[in-house]
Amino acid sequence: MSARAAAPWYASPAVLGVRRALEPPGALPHIARVLDAAAPILAEEAELAVEALNVDATSYKVIRERCAGDPGRMADCIAAIVRERGKLQNPWTGSGGILAGRITGVGERHWAPGLRPGDRVVPLASLIAIPLELEAVGPLSPSSPQVPVRGRAVVTGRMACARVPDDLPLGVVLTALDVYPAASHARAMAAPGDRVLVLGAGHAGLLAAAAAHEAVGETGRVSALDASEAALARMRAARPATATVLADATDPVGTLAALGAQGLPRADLTLVCTPARHFSGRGPGSTDKTLWCGWAVHGEERRVYYAGDTALQDEFAEIGQRLGPFDLTMIEIGAYDALWPDVHLGPEQAMLAHRLVRGDVLLPLHWGTFDLALHGWTEPIERLLVAASAVAARVATPRPGGMVEPLARIPAERWWPTLPWRSAAEAPIRSTGVSALQS
Repeated sequence: MSARAAAPWYASPAVLGVRRALEPPGALPHIARVLDAAAPILAEEAELAVEALNVDATSYKVIRERCAGDPGRMADCIAAIVRERGKLQNPWTGSGGILAGRITGVGERHWAPGLRPGDRVVPLASLIAIPLELEAVGPLSPSSPQVPVRGRAVVTGRMACARVPDDLPLGVVLTALDVYPAASHARAMAAPGDRVLVLGAGHAGLLAAAAAHEAVGETGRVSALDASEAALARMRAARPATATVLADATDPVGTLAALGAQGLPRADLTLVCTPARHFSGRGPGSTDKTLWCGWAVHGEERRVYYAGDTALQDEFAEIGQRLGPFDLTMIEIGAYDALWPDVHLGPEQAMLAHRLVRGDVLLPLHWGTFDLALHGWTEPIERLLVAASAVAARVATPRPGGMVEPLARIPAERWWPTLPWRSAAEAPIRSTGVSALQS
């Protein structure tokens, strides 16, 4: 009888680190709320004596604010998080950071046999996934997220470790490796002659801009945008060839205006997050934890609007004014009822939303699929076509899996069965508190 084949590494609990998960048991380390950082290392793991943390910038800012900038309280806060969770995962932001330390032990089945005790390394994984114990924290500076510590960490599974030569300043290494994906992503995405816009001029932005310059070469152009003039000044000092733009990226329309004022061309594709009106939450305890949204997509010549899950809202008119007109709108028309008028649009209000955002062709979504309401399966599309005929609007009705090209022939086939349905007069749907409905 042949021996049972060994499980591949991606199916091994020991390699994946799930045996370290205490809460909930069996979870992946980055998902688990609490890890076991005290147990001896397994044959698939490595152990580090930790020297320093580089706390995620957002996480460190929140810790500083909650501790009123007091260094001692900040150190105690970091220690308390690690003591409770067995890892450094900020309970308010969910983020971690990275660490540096020296290898003190390597399991005989660890995937990187080249690691040796005494090697100084930075695990290329977030602190939210690394089992961690701390004996001491600090002294730290409220202005720097690099925190000296003494402790023990466990490198689980297939986590890669970058060896750090002793002649390199550890602070510089931590700063670079904390955001190394930004540089590698920029280098991978950019090509010679491209125009690249980097949003943010912090240390991630600096690395991304440097990598982008290398990728685009002398025939390309790299620009950086930030709301901080000090950050842009550092960018210009580091990379004088970078065009800098002072603007707030959370204001997309203002950002486009700022780019245009400097003569910088528009991006090939611009996505603008737009408001939606829908209940927030998917289950017990999740109310008001997330927000729903839509998207306005601007190409070089055409514009598309996707409304997302939404009821009628006054913001449709502003979306149309600021971001329209749109060659195509994709708007939900089903799952409506008078019992929940502020959750979904319904067919007639979908047509009104289409007109408010200044759409040309309407592609109706969110109908004829799951049974989520009391109306008939085909009622949404039948009522929409009636509403469209009243205002001479164009509606695309492709078969499932079909395609729509607004500039070509619009599919208008009635491919669905003829079934009984209620009219708008028989089953009206009307969202509350919308000025567009007051006339």
